Amino acid sequence: MDLQKENQVKELKELIKGLGANKTENAIVNVCSAAPVINDVVANLDYQLNYKNIQTSHKKRSDEEDLKVLLQELQHIKPRRYTPGRKLERYSNIKANVYSHLEPMRQIFTIAVNDTIQRLQRNLHADEDQEGQKSDDETEM
Repeated sequence: MDLQKENQVKELKELIKGLGANKTENAIVNVCSAAPVINDVVANLDYQLNYKNIQTSHKKRSDEEDLKVLLQELQHIKPRRYTPGRKLERYSNIKANVYSHLEPMRQIFTIAVNDTIQRLQRNLHADEDQEGQKSDDETEM
């Protein structure tokens, strides 16, 4: 009986929290009196949707940990490889390194970062550095 009463109180607390910030005494009384009907409607909806509320006391891992485990497993399997008797015609254009087309952009980015580092080491702003380069270019002509 105590356990049943505790569960009823828990359900009532959830309904009262669902009222939001503007809880009045009248609203709390109305929700508490409607609690059995609300629970029946929710239970019927869950039954029709085949919803099963699975609760566990085990630690829930984050999505990031799950993704890391999945990536490790896929790296060992190497799904890109062709297996005997299995044709992967749709995936024939997939490269081993899908980021290889970004290599030229990486080189440009590296050059720009190195230029910024050199400019900062000389304590120059971007405008001053461009003016300095123009004057150096003009003197060479």
